[in-house]
Amino acid sequence: MKSELISKYKDIQTQIEALQAQAKIFAKEIVHKSTAEYFGRYGHIIEAISWTQYTPYFNDGESCEFSVQEACAFFHPLLDSEDEENEFSEDSKNLFVAEEFTVESVKARMEIMQAYEADPVAWSKQAVAEKNAAVKHRSYTYSDDFYVTYPPENYSVEELIRLRYMIETTPAGFVEDTQALLSVINSIDEQAMRELFGDHTRVIITRNGVTCEEYNHD
Repeated sequence: MKSELISKYKDIQTQIEALQAQAKIFAKEIVHKSTAEYFGRYGHIIEAISWTQYTPYFNDGESCEFSVQEACAFFHPLLDSEDEENEFSEDSKNLFVAEEFTVESVKARMEIMQAYEADPVAWSKQAVAEKNAAVKHRSYTYSDDFYVTYPPENYSVEELIRLRYMIETTPAGFVEDTQALLSVINSIDEQAMRELFGDHTRVIITRNGVTCEEYNHD
């Protein structure tokens, strides 16, 4: 009886390993095929799909476990003369946000930046006065030139004009297709992603293929 149970257990383990190997193959096919089709349609709009995956070195006393962060899409820089490289992080100004990819949203942002660029000092002084008035605890207040140093919008008016034109000329279904692709990538099993792309990694997918860079983190 004991040997029979051990034999059954080994058979199950073999099946599990086979299924894991198959899942890895399917995960690779999903990532490569879906992104290739996507960039074939929208590669002129989106420069990259990117995410990080890693095991933290410290987790405040909790066990450090591998995880895959959410995949994000990033526009090409809106100005051809822009010298800075596109940074594929959630802090990037070129991060695609579905809720903001509307003409109405861009128009509102343009109005703010047009007023700001006309007189940054005066705009900052007025905005800071309103901000400080809303602060309940007076232990900290903002200086009058706060928004001169930190503009209220990452994009300039010129960039926002380009963004509005992009939205107006983008093929129908772009937002939905982008959200669907990100959802597919985010649904892939973490173990399969680890075997495909490794640990402590930033994965960057462009129309030219997949690149994995070392990712520094805590």
